[in-house]
Amino acid sequence: MKQHSTALQTEQYFEKQYCNSYGSPKNIKFVIYDNEMWQLCLKHIKESDLVADYGFGGGTLLHNVAQLSKAKLFGIEQAEPAILQSKTLVPKLNVVKGNIIETPVKNSCIDFIFSTMVIEHVDDKNFAEEVYRTLKPGGYFFVTSVIKAKHAWYFYKNASGETVLEPTHLKEYKSIQELEGVLKPLGFTIVKSSAPRIRYPLLDPFIKLLTKCTGIKNLLKWKPIEFMRLSTQIPIPGYFAAEILAKKTH
Repeated sequence: MKQHSTALQTEQYFEKQYCNSYGSPKNIKFVIYDNEMWQLCLKHIKESDLVADYGFGGGTLLHNVAQLSKAKLFGIEQAEPAILQSKTLVPKLNVVKGNIIETPVKNSCIDFIFSTMVIEHVDDKNFAEEVYRTLKPGGYFFVTSVIKAKHAWYFYKNASGETVLEPTHLKEYKSIQELEGVLKPLGFTIVKSSAPRIRYPLLDPFIKLLTKCTGIKNLLKWKPIEFMRLSTQIPIPGYFAAEILAKKTH
């Protein structure tokens, strides 16, 4: 019952977030911090027939995949406003609205699965099992999450009064090895992992205010705005992104 309640709270949180959203950016640097990792993903994406994103949010990642791959694109998401944004950004996206832990996807049918900043919102072991089930043997899984160092600080607090990057996080990993430890027992082989800093665009509060005052939407789609957001990013104290590319080898 507690897990169902938490899942419902998370869904309601993101419904509200995307309802109040001011558009989705297009630059891949807002989703993947390590450029070498992105280039490695592209190498395998170009050889894939079916690419999926579990918990695709505003669609930034799949937008970039669509520009560089002829693969069929598929995504699972719960928040209706996020689905609408993504379909605008990626018209050819095939969408299923549902739970990423219990998908309608058949066994061993997807070549490449993405999931960025999602696993910390759900039961990580159950989610990793679902990814493994739906991924083809020899297929790839790119996952990112949050690493929280001892000195980490941010604006949000959880129910226990601890600093968190988002209030709906069930877990923030202590190291990238901890997240790797979720994947390896299932039969995943780690191809590459990295832990770049998580950065926050200082321009964002002003964009939100401008959107509220003027009523102009989709500001994040404007290239000058994207450039300024990337130029004004600062590291969040003590927070790193766990970025892992894994292969289903069993």
